[in-house]
Amino acid sequence: MRPGIRRNILRVLLCIAAIALGEWLTVAGMQHTIIFDNCKVTRNSIVFPAVEGVQVTIDGTTESVAADDRCAVKVIGAKNSVTLEFIDPSSEAGKRVVIHLALKFERTVIVSLPMLANGESNAFLPE
Repeated sequence: MRPGIRRNILRVLLCIAAIALGEWLTVAGMQHTIIFDNCKVTRNSIVFPAVEGVQVTIDGTTESVAADDRCAVKVIGAKNSVTLEFIDPSSEAGKRVVIHLALKFERTVIVSLPMLANGESNAFLPE
């Protein structure tokens, strides 16, 4: 193989590697805002009422969300694990849900807490 062709192939491979590294750094270092919405939601004519006593834990930060309220949490990175604790005020029993969010290029995501409390798999709301 001639040195000129080998050099051009190497240049093309280095350009591809630099573009891939830049894309990975963009996704890995992007800051996202996750909004946890605890308001009444209607989807497919099913009404999900607001939930009392919800605690959201993400990256070691715990937030309490009252009924008909919202909280916003800023996270960095594409993959995040969120722990939700639904506490029943009439008893000491509660429900714990762990969700794994894979965020790509979305800057803001709205998650419905009433839908998660009722076992819905797609609890994302449009902005």
